[in-house]
Amino acid sequence: MTVEIESVAINATGRKASLRGSYKWAVNGKLVALMVKDRQEGWKIQQVDYTNKKFGGQVDELENPAYVNPPPEDD
Repeated sequence: MTVEIESVAINATGRKASLRGSYKWAVNGKLVALMVKDRQEGWKIQQVDYTNKKFGGQVDELENPAYVNPPPEDD
């Protein structure tokens, strides 16, 4: 499986991050993932939704992240 990360959001403490991206495997699709940082082992995937929230909010995305890349566009 290959994954291309499209955006990253990190909370103010730098211990949680939510990712949005696309994957290619037997099928192609979009994904949303929540990652947590462990002091000893680094970043770990905590939750992944390979349906891009098609069947509900299976991943707890960050609310009011301190850092977002790419930055949101100004309206």
